[in-house]
Amino acid sequence: MEINLDNYALISLDKLKDYKDLIQKDKIEIISKNEYGIVNALPYNKVDFLFSEDCQNNILFNKSEYYIYKSYLEMIEFFVNPNSLNSKDYFYSIFTSCKDPIESVRTVQEKMLEEIFSMNYFRRIENIKELILKLEIEENRDKFTCKAAEIVGELLIKLGLMQRINVIGNISDNELFDSNNFNINYEELLRSVSESVFVLLNKPYEKNDMFTNTIGFTGCNIIDHSNRLFINIIEYMIFYNKNINMGILSKIRAKWKNEYMQYYDKISKKNRFIKDTSKLDNIFKLGIRQFDYIEIVNMAIAALLHDITLTEIINYLPVESSNNELYSHAIKSYNYLKYSISNNQDVNLAVGLHHEYYGYGYGFAITLCEAMRAKRPNFEYQYLITFDSKDILNFTASVYYPVKILEVLDLYDFLKYKRDICFNEIDTDNDILNYMYDNFLKDEVKIDYILFSIFKNYLLEMKTFD
Repeated sequence: MEINLDNYALISLDKLKDYKDLIQKDKIEIISKNEYGIVNALPYNKVDFLFSEDCQNNILFNKSEYYIYKSYLEMIEFFVNPNSLNSKDYFYSIFTSCKDPIESVRTVQEKMLEEIFSMNYFRRIENIKELILKLEIEENRDKFTCKAAEIVGELLIKLGLMQRINVIGNISDNELFDSNNFNINYEELLRSVSESVFVLLNKPYEKNDMFTNTIGFTGCNIIDHSNRLFINIIEYMIFYNKNINMGILSKIRAKWKNEYMQYYDKISKKNRFIKDTSKLDNIFKLGIRQFDYIEIVNMAIAALLHDITLTEIINYLPVESSNNELYSHAIKSYNYLKYSISNNQDVNLAVGLHHEYYGYGYGFAITLCEAMRAKRPNFEYQYLITFDSKDILNFTASVYYPVKILEVLDLYDFLKYKRDICFNEIDTDNDILNYMYDNFLKDEVKIDYILFSIFKNYLLEMKTFD
């Protein structure tokens, strides 16, 4: 049996015993390799066999080394054994990414965290539902009001904090935070919020910059970052759809060979996706189209959850020194969502793909492609880009297009709110756009040119965050 162990990590038998319940709960297979180099895959429901006398007497398993999926093991070891879960300091010792450098932002969010810890699990969920009801009342108004923006900010902060408390609790198998015990579907709560905000973002705004000073959207921490992306991605996808309605696709077709094709030709040659880039319809399966309502809501949820297991702020810009480990949180977050929160394939895949950068980053689709080409070195995708997530899993296309929006918005927000860390020369939106083009499109194509072109116009017209 041939198994590529590059994506697996060595794990001792003692650790396997410690993590046995988690492995069974999450249905993770174990790989064994004995002293003769014979490799076997053991299903999750047979893990007890490894600790039995029968295993010791079995020539296939005697004196074996054991392996488990690398990103899953890393995820467990990040969070296992939290002795003081109901502690603000303990929470921030793990999720340093949530502690904001701006004192006013940090103070408000720490109070919210303390409020959450003061409630039992049931009361926390009731508090979220009460806020959702308030938001639904705001849907009946003629405009998206500043009051509604404040409710959205509070909702998203609390959901972001609760989800990360649950990350610690779920990974440690702490029953107190097992949402199944309370019949709670977090995905449904997130969907309710996303649907309400979609309705509100389609209304006139009471103030164009009403989020600029609203708690939940002003900080440099990972929760505020995700909150801004949540608003921006809904807003951008609405703006994108309006552009499609206004005939931008005809302009793209007319300028394809002279302007657009060069970028997709570079992508194709680097990654051996497809051979013929002379026509747009060879790049996009079934062509370019609008995003439907469900796709927009799913991407909003993905934006909220895309960094759910990212414990510290990192510089994840796709530059020459980048390595796969830098982007490993995308796959960790994918695994966590799949096994703990979401049954929605579109949401989970979007999270697992959001740092692929057309082959210059790393993520779930790239690992699938590497596995396929290990077996079939000359494999090529039929299409480069698809609007259907199933095409990623069946190897019809390599790129799930909605995620490319998340990549552009993610990089923009990083440069806008984290620029003082390493980019002092960037001061304005124009500086950011120039930096993005020069570093992610001009020579090596790491983001989508069509979406970036629309994004430039979006920034000119939409001033949600000034």
